[in-house]
Amino acid sequence: MELSIFTKVRITLVIAVGVILLGYVGWPLLKPAAPLDAVVFFNANINPAKLILTMLLAFAAGLIGGFIARPYTRQIGIIAAPAGLAAVSLRSGDMATLLKANATVELRHSVYTALSWEGVLWLAVVASGFLGAILANIIWPGKSDKLIENDVLTPFYRDKKTFYMNVATSIAITLFLSHFIIKGIARDVIVGNQTASVISQPANLQAVFAVFIGFLACGFVCKYLLSASYLWPAIATAIVCAVEMTLNGRTASLTSLSQSWPIGFYFSGTGAVLPVQYIAFGTLGSVVGYWLAIRSAWWRKFVA
Repeated sequence: MELSIFTKVRITLVIAVGVILLGYVGWPLLKPAAPLDAVVFFNANINPAKLILTMLLAFAAGLIGGFIARPYTRQIGIIAAPAGLAAVSLRSGDMATLLKANATVELRHSVYTALSWEGVLWLAVVASGFLGAILANIIWPGKSDKLIENDVLTPFYRDKKTFYMNVATSIAITLFLSHFIIKGIARDVIVGNQTASVISQPANLQAVFAVFIGFLACGFVCKYLLSASYLWPAIATAIVCAVEMTLNGRTASLTSLSQSWPIGFYFSGTGAVLPVQYIAFGTLGSVVGYWLAIRSAWWRKFVA
């Protein structure tokens, strides 16, 4: 199940479309007031009109990417929007910069509270891109997932009850697994005292790498063990974002940090990742992990 040179070119072009439309054309809609500020809705200039325009750009990216990717319209075209949003997240400032502008414990708590629901808005942007790719597939149908999978991983659920259990299990696995992987990778300097150890703000590339690997593992496990769609880990990115923002924004934790450590140190690296980073690289990782599971199962069945 090797990718041909033409498929690799399609993937590159689809990513380029997303980066151009969202990362560059859409950047004026999303860029913060100061160059080093974080791309967030909290205290930012991203109003509902700009969000809708961003969603339209994501839809266009998915639509164009879907046509470029044909006959793998649904398999490759869906990555255009998250790839573009990933470019936006790499141009963003970090969480530490945002917290420094909101230095008191009360303000930091309000930041995390606001960020806990931002994942839903960024996920709406990604979903718009997914819808664009689906429309492209309706207009000009490509190969089905089932044909590409070649029945190497057949869903074990047979009715609605087991299907819902499958979805719930996939989301639970994503919440659990992503937490520990991101926590283990998204870290810079580790410093400790007599009461606790903390980590400093990781670089943007390290933070997004942690999210990508965390959700790649979730997409792989959910597909390989449950034969579940990449949609469930992708949707769970917003839930993971909400949970991590809530856990890291607890007043008791922030008070403890403020008493011993400067802003930019965290008990867990999961609190140093921005919502846009969770959604962009989480959805990308979910899709990549899904197809890696299929590739692995295909290799074991037909090659090993």
